[in-house]
Amino acid sequence: MRDPVCGMAILPDRAHSSIRYQDHQLYFCSASCESKFKAHPDRYLTEDASEHSHHHHHDHHEVSPDQIKQPHHQAEKENSEGVWTCPMHPEIRRSGPGSCPVCGMALEPLVATASTGPSDELHDMTRRFWLGLLLAFPVLVLEMGSHLFPDLRNTVPP
Repeated sequence: MRDPVCGMAILPDRAHSSIRYQDHQLYFCSASCESKFKAHPDRYLTEDASEHSHHHHHDHHEVSPDQIKQPHHQAEKENSEGVWTCPMHPEIRRSGPGSCPVCGMALEPLVATASTGPSDELHDMTRRFWLGLLLAFPVLVLEMGSHLFPDLRNTVPP
């Protein structure tokens, strides 16, 4: 089951609340989603969503959450260029780079091309590597230097 407001997957026994609306049982993840729905129920229930709230199986493909509220013709016309997704959560799609709202990982382009350019994530990791090396080098010299150069033992007191 899905919350009709935010689209979150909900187990009926773990739902915050549920209501019966137009012969359909609806489950909500939080009180705020329930109050938003009660204020404007027609905004959140599309014809497709209300048709599929019954419990028998249909032979159709799984639909990602970003396609639920848009008509099918828009989903087919959507250009995959400029669409960024999370490697761990492929249902997350954004129009530009950023971080995943679920796990915090950097979003990657859905379709990688040669013109993508240098990765911002690679730049960040390279910078962190050199900073870590710079901070670790003095500790290495202080600890291991006396083993490699016995004359250094007397320069730094214990």
